[in-house]
Order: sequence, then structure tokens, then C-alpha cells
Amino acid sequence: MDQRKQHFLITATIPFLIILLCLVNKTEASSQSDKKHFVLVHGSCHGAWSWYKIVTLMRSSGHNVTALDLEASGVDPQQANDLHSISNYFKPLRDYGISSTT
Repeated sequence: MDQRKQHFLITATIPFLIILLCLVNKTEASSQSDKKHFVLVHGSCHGAWSWYKIVTLMRSSGHNVTALDLEASGVDPQQANDLHSISNYFKPLRDYGISSTT
């Protein structure tokens, strides 16, 4: 299979699966006192904005949702050429993980 077709199938399938998960768990989430918290991380050349429909659906299902912008993506003004390593790219995710555990 062509690499572009494979990439398209993966990026098209993931949001569908998340929507399906929300619909299946809608009754469970509304009946449970503890709600689940999802952290959504975008793929390359995207930003947190790419999750706006999914975030709305998940929140309407009773879940807590956070969509993050990775470094040099989305509204982050930094340029990709300024990143020195992949760990710089994932810094917002790492920082969020640390702040949510304290």
C-alpha cells in the first residue's frame, strides 16, 4: 500500500474510533461519578485545533478533555528549525504530565 494512502487511513481512522468510543461509553460516563480525563496529542503538521470536533463530542459525553499543542505546532510561535531534539518537541506533553500528577 502506498505510504500516503496508509497515512490517510490512519489519520482518518483515529478520530472515528474516538467518536465511537465516546458514543459507546456515553451512558457509562454519565452514570459514573468519576469521569475519565483524556489528553489528545496531534500528529505532525497539526495542532490542538485538529481535535476541536472530538473535544466537543467527548465533553458532551461527560469526559474531561485536554488537547495540547506540541512545540512549534498549532499556536506555539516557535519554528520547527529552532528545536534541537525530539524531547523539545514533546516538552508540552511532558510538562502537562508532570503538572497533572502533583
